[in-house]
Order: sequence, then structure tokens, then C-alpha cells
Amino acid sequence: MFKGGWFSSSRAASPAPAPALARDAGSSISLNGLDEQAEIIQVLRAMDLVMNDDIDTAEAELEAGGSLWHKLGQGATGFIRSAAGLEQAVMKEASDSLGAAETAAYAAQRHAIRSPRSTSSYPAGIEFALATAECQLMSALIGVLSESIVEAMKSFYKMRNAFKTLERVSKSIEEVKAKRLIADAGVSGGSSSLTVDTTAGSLGSEERGLLAAPGAHGGESSSHGNTAGGKAEPEFKNAVDEYIESGGNLCYGTLLLFIGMIPPAMSKLLSILGFHGDRIKGLECLWESANMMNSQGALAALILLVYYQLLQFCDIVEMDPTRGGMPREKCEKLLHEYREKYPNSPLWILEQARMCTQKKEVEQAIELLEFKRKPQMKQIDAICVFEKALNFMCLHHYEKAAKTFLQLIDLNSWSDAMYYYIAASCYVELYRSSITEGDAKKAEEWSKKSEELFLKVATHIGKKKFMARTLPLETFTDRKVKKWQRFAKERKCKLVEAIGVSPLEEMIYMWNGFTRMNDELIAQSLKNIEWQAPVEEGEKPKSCITEIDEKVVQSFLKGVLARHRGEYEKAKEIFEKEVASVDKLKLKEENWVLPSTQYEIAVVIWCESGMKEWKTIHEYLTRCASWETYELDNRLGLRASMGLDVLKHAAEP
Repeated sequence: MFKGGWFSSSRAASPAPAPALARDAGSSISLNGLDEQAEIIQVLRAMDLVMNDDIDTAEAELEAGGSLWHKLGQGATGFIRSAAGLEQAVMKEASDSLGAAETAAYAAQRHAIRSPRSTSSYPAGIEFALATAECQLMSALIGVLSESIVEAMKSFYKMRNAFKTLERVSKSIEEVKAKRLIADAGVSGGSSSLTVDTTAGSLGSEERGLLAAPGAHGGESSSHGNTAGGKAEPEFKNAVDEYIESGGNLCYGTLLLFIGMIPPAMSKLLSILGFHGDRIKGLECLWESANMMNSQGALAALILLVYYQLLQFCDIVEMDPTRGGMPREKCEKLLHEYREKYPNSPLWILEQARMCTQKKEVEQAIELLEFKRKPQMKQIDAICVFEKALNFMCLHHYEKAAKTFLQLIDLNSWSDAMYYYIAASCYVELYRSSITEGDAKKAEEWSKKSEELFLKVATHIGKKKFMARTLPLETFTDRKVKKWQRFAKERKCKLVEAIGVSPLEEMIYMWNGFTRMNDELIAQSLKNIEWQAPVEEGEKPKSCITEIDEKVVQSFLKGVLARHRGEYEKAKEIFEKEVASVDKLKLKEENWVLPSTQYEIAVVIWCESGMKEWKTIHEYLTRCASWETYELDNRLGLRASMGLDVLKHAAEP
């Protein structure tokens, strides 16, 4: 979800106001180690407020200071808004803030390296190098998410610079940790010839008081408690040390994980540009940061939880945590600890709701997302509402799902076309239910509502772009509506009558919603997929279900549901005989089905045999991942790429 970094502390989410500082708050470069630490702590506190959904207070505190740390805090807050909402105006403002912070950090670094004295256990100026890399990384990610291909290309250059800096920061962190271990061993043994300087720039009494502030939940600071990983957190005497270690691990871990997940063809290109991914190392870095229980650690924890949630998007999943699989108990403990630390934040409730969906507890997930307190940041509110809409869709609560998706149009501008399309598809199911029940009046009502929304899809296509391209799902929805309009005209019928296979069940597949369903919900989906409009004797069918591509889509979805019910032989037979055997030239419109079938067959074999059939599974996944360009190749091809990554790590000794 979010990638980037900011400032940390083991303080609570809402500590008491900081004592006034003696120096000029407008200075952008601190000439005094204690002043620098006090500035960092001020920003740490503000970022805790951001993580606890007190955005207004946090922004007021950040605007009150003029240091580079305050500028970076402002940029980080803007980055969160950008990543959550993908709104161009917000992204521009965040980019400007990050640019100002990067300039200030670079100037501070040049000044610091001329000074013979470090303010931490690390080489002079390394904290400013990390701040520069954080600015570059967040700015690069905003550029990649922008609608401009030029900005996206510039972003890879920024990301490369950040990556090189973070490599050096990570190496320094490992060296300092090694020295600490040797020093600790010497102390416990009674002597040591090696010491680590943790007193340079150590905290004064006022600054230490801030770090020891009581937690937001009323308890003591968690800086010395056990972490989700079962290890005690490092006890920092120096705020700069903590910033470097939690922030360095956060940013470097995020990049290693992200690059380690991308498709092979793109990863080869990135390696030429100087990038290399390492999923396992990336996860280790993120856990290291998350276990520090501060605002940077909170971001690392969110990335970890979102990553493990994304793993569920792929049906070929590593179960061994030592090889990158989800350590479920550890994640649940981490989530519980951060929810206690930031009790007002909706982000942790969202992650808890997502964990419920992994257990097929969809109704409980919806209950969690019925907030008594509305999130301050509307972009976060939109993410939570979207999650709730997906859950209503998977529960077959069509009217609630439709209303919730339409609610998103007022909350964000990510993809109005998709929101209209899914809401209209919900009304199609209500129309079909009314036809089955013989309620002509209700059927007419739902028919009009669905057609009204479907016709709005075309007017909103392309309003949101990714790297100058229309979103793939928007292209898909536009094509489907035009296809039905063509059939409605040819067969002289209403739009809703021309529709073939349930468009809602197709969307559920695209969002991997079948993984959230129990057997009862799967059975209802099967009824939806098999639905046929009643036809009087001698009357020609109006639905495009008569077309071969629609029949293939119908068979494909039946195979998917059979796989989810554990009927693997039946699923494989459907995929091989009714889908994969069809000439691809006959599926020019629904060209996503055949490559997806290669993936689905691989999943069936994985479910039956696991690594025993490694070679066969690898062949099917490779066919899917390397399929010629098709409508949803990035979206559906990602599942195959993630599956290949699981096989790769599972095959390692």
C-alpha cells in the first residue's frame, strides 16, 4: 500500500507537548547535536499523531518548525495522502514538499561531513543521507503512480539513487549492530577492548522525557517490551540512532521486497540499471524495523501485513515462514500491538478485517469496518469503504454492495468507471433474481438502474491513467458494455437482456473474491454463473451467452469454483476440455481467459501434489507469465509471477 519512510520514536501516539527549544526554529540545518535530536523528536511525535489518525494536530506541529526534519515530516504526510488516494493535486503538493526536504537534507549532509564529530553511533551525516534517500524514494513512488510517463521514467532514476544510498546505510547498520554485539559480549564477560560510541549527541533530560512519554493506551512506553518477533527491542540512547535503524531497514527492506516481487522480464531490466531484489532479506529488514514499535516501524508493519495479504491474491502460497510464507501468529501479535499503540487509527482495523477475510469471516470483517469514528483522512476512509464494498459483493449482498461502490465516487477519483460498472453488475443480479421469482415490476426497476450505470462507464474511461495508460480494468469494463450494446441492438432487446455470463462473478474473480467465500457462498456464485434467461418456445435467445467466448468464460468460472470447492479432478477436466482446447482465434474479445487457464491448471496441480509436480507447475505458470500481450496481462500475470517466485524459493536447499 504505502512505501516510504519517516520518523520514529518509542513514544506513545499522543504524548504531552514538547518543551520549548532554545534555538531558532526557522534554521534548516542544526549545528548542535542536541538541537538536532530535539527536532527529530518533535517530528517523531508529529508522525505518531499521523499514525494515530490525528492529522490536523500533526500538520499544525510540522508547520510550526522550519528544520529539514519538519519539511520531511510534511512531505511524508503528503505522501500518505498521495499513495492512499492517487489524486493529482495532492500528489503535486506532496512532491513539492519532498523536493524542499531533499534540498535541505542534501545541504545538511554536506555540512555534516565536514564536521569531525558525529551526533550518533554512525558516521557523520549518515542521517541526512538517509533523509535524502527517503525523499527520493517517496518522490519516485509518487512519480510512478502519476499519469505521466515522463515523470515515471524520472522516478526510476531517483529510485536508483535512493537504492544506492540505502545499500550503504544498510551496511553501516550491520556494522554498528555487530560492534554492539561484541561490546555486549565483552560487558557480560567482564572485559572488552571494543566500545561503541552511543554518547555522542546523547539525549538531554528534556528530550529523554519525550521518549519516555506514556503510551496512548495509558500504559508505559513500549520501548523496552518484547516485540512480535519475540525479541526485546533495542534500547536507544540516541534518537538519531533509532531514526537511522528503523528508517534504513524500512526503506531498504521495502525496495528489496518490491523488486523481488516484480515479473522476471522487468527484474532483468532493473538489474542492468543497478537494482537487485531479495524478498527474504527485504522481509527481514521490514521485521527489524516493525519490531522497534515506532512510527517508522508502524509503516514497516503495514507493508508486511499488506504483503502477506497480497500473497493470498496468489493461490500458490508458501506456508513455511522461514521461506517467506506468512507467519500468521507473529502477524496477529504485531497487529495487536500496533492497534494498542495507535487506538484511533483505522489502518490497523482494516488489516484486522482483511485477516478475517482470509479465514472466510466476511461478515465479521464488515462489522469491523463500520467505524464509529470517521477517519480524518478521506483517502484512508476510501480504502476502508472499498474493502467493505468488496466484502458485500462476496456475500452476494447486491444492493448494499452497489450503494457502497457508488459511495466511493464521492470519496476518491481512482476509477469511477469501475465503481459504476460493479454497481451496475450488482443490479444485474437483482434483475435476474426478480425474473426468476416472476416479479416483473422489480425486474424493470433493476433493469433501468443497471442500464443507467452501465452507460456512465464510457463517460469516465481514461480519466485516471497509470504511466499514461488507461487502467486495464477500465479498458475491460468499457469493452464489455460496448459488446452488450452491440448485441442489444442486433437482437432488439434491453441492455440487461443482452448480457451473458454474470459480470459480477467476473469481477469477483478479478479481485480474487472466491478465496473469501465459504461453500454456501460458492454455491450461490455457481447459480449466478449458470443462470439462463427463460425463453419461450420458438423464441430466439437475447443474451450473448450463445456466443462461444461467453460459453468459454462460463466454463472457466465453473472450473475456478470447482477448484475452490476442492473438486480438483473436475476443475482440471473443465479447464483442459472446455477451455484450453479452444482455438485462441475464437476468443479475440475475451483473450484473458486462456492465459488465466494456464495459471488455474497450475494451481490445481499445486493443490493436489505440491512440490512433487514442481516441473509441471512451473511450465504452466511460465506459459501464463510469458503469454503474449492481452487485456489484463499485468493484473493476472502478477499471480503467475508470484507463484513462480514461491516455486523458486521452495526449490532452494
